[in-house]
Amino acid sequence: MAEIISRKKGSKKAAPRVDLTPMVDLGFLLITFFIVTTSMTEPQAMKYNTPADGLPSETPQSKTLTLVLADNNKVFYYQGNDSLHYNSCGYDVVNGLREVIASMQIKVKKQSGKRSETVVLIKPTAQSNYKNIVTTIDEMLINNVTHYMVINASEYDEALAKK
Repeated sequence: MAEIISRKKGSKKAAPRVDLTPMVDLGFLLITFFIVTTSMTEPQAMKYNTPADGLPSETPQSKTLTLVLADNNKVFYYQGNDSLHYNSCGYDVVNGLREVIASMQIKVKKQSGKRSETVVLIKPTAQSNYKNIVTTIDEMLINNVTHYMVINASEYDEALAKK
């Protein structure tokens, strides 16, 4: 391991040689330590509510919010089947999708007494991307919306998303 450095007879100076074996040993010990103690990142799954088995139930239009996901992070929304009276928003913190969902929950709470009865229909269009869907479902979880569905957009919704 370590080598004893000896002086030659008649030589006045010591040989300027440094033994790096302990430094290499220390390096390998550190590498081994970090490999053993490092944990790999685990994939994270998003919680996704699924409906219970049984007969389908009817939901009043006054408790339903429809979201049409368009391009450029834009969301068109309307209440129930009233697609002629739509508004639009983005994913901004102020005046964004979160506030739209919260205001719908407040309307439902005033009407029926329970925020949890709010139903949201999410309709991604051909112009939307995967990130829009994930962000929208995140907003469902943040606002504690338990009744939401991701469904196909109709032709009208596709035309609306192109506006």
